[in-house]
Amino acid sequence: MSRHESTTLRMRDLFYGSVIAVSIACTGSLISLAGANSIATSAGSATPMSIAPSATLATTSTTGITAGSAGSAASADNASAVTPVAEHGALSVQGTGLVDASGAPFQLRGVSTHGLLWVEDYVGSAAFATQQSDMGANSIRLELYTGEYGGQVNGTTPAELLDQVNDGVNAATRAGLYTVIDWHVLNNGNPLSNVSEARDFFGTVSERYGAQDNVIYEICNESASSVPWSHVRSYAEDIIATIRANDPDAVVIVGTPAGEGAMGPITQPLTGAAAENVLYGIDAQNAVSAGQGLDERLASAIADGLPVYVSEYGEVESALAPEEGGASWLARADENHVSFACGSLSDRDEAADLVEHGGLASTDRDVLDASNYNDGGSWDRACLRDTLGLM
Repeated sequence: MSRHESTTLRMRDLFYGSVIAVSIACTGSLISLAGANSIATSAGSATPMSIAPSATLATTSTTGITAGSAGSAASADNASAVTPVAEHGALSVQGTGLVDASGAPFQLRGVSTHGLLWVEDYVGSAAFATQQSDMGANSIRLELYTGEYGGQVNGTTPAELLDQVNDGVNAATRAGLYTVIDWHVLNNGNPLSNVSEARDFFGTVSERYGAQDNVIYEICNESASSVPWSHVRSYAEDIIATIRANDPDAVVIVGTPAGEGAMGPITQPLTGAAAENVLYGIDAQNAVSAGQGLDERLASAIADGLPVYVSEYGEVESALAPEEGGASWLARADENHVSFACGSLSDRDEAADLVEHGGLASTDRDVLDASNYNDGGSWDRACLRDTLGLM
């Protein structure tokens, strides 16, 4: 792997018993656009939020809890709570992780969507706000698949997909959440194969959201294991320059290849202006499928001073569940303020999906709560809540 209003959330107690059991297991785990013409057309049809991220998120459920970051869990019971963006402001990279506007260490602890091609109903609902109020997430990661059928590169409606990105950013902004725009490289393998489309896309979105503190750009994600780091590095230098022209201080995530290219960012990191405010992304599923232990790779990156973002953890078939070492890397991530996102906010009947397959009709996204999660989603929820002391 990789939408609008903050509405009243209904939190039900049906699932709490099982979630507590899952939480115990987690305790201690602190865890192309077709071208310029397409962009011009889309830019005229979708507009970014013209308001600042909301300072508060009203919580009217008697059981819901709204939270920002570790140590700052807010109260519920018809109270209003400060949102993550309002509390922490613009983020930047310092050392091996992020700091907030006041210079305090900060973790993005978020939830990924599935591809925006397939989960439009979730992005257009109150599900985003639920990720904060119930899961304790402070960020949403929007997966824009590029090389798949109907994707941003080879699809027939790239302008509509750009509108979906805009919808997702607006929904996250209304909820006061940070949002990661993920240019999802999977079937197309090498990000250089579509560098022109990526340049057009990130030129557009960075111009559109450059004034917002909550937008982060993930410029490539699941590069094939066979792709050398030198190719990803060249691509990154190009796209980062495009983003910096419009959004000089934005945080950028550069996805790293698995396999032999995994050590590239350590031996040949980005330098100069391209290296400023950069996190190096480790796709958890990609790493594990390439035969790499996530905890070992994370430990190596931290030891070498590499600022890291872990994307798409949680798939039980990728040996990331607690019984297969998931708890150990989450504990390491928390100890070192490493940012991460679990995935995915979807019920497509895939191993990484959080929601029980068929658990919600398309018209019921507003009532997404703990009772709808499958086993993997329950574990992810427990870990996120445990990080914030929301047990």
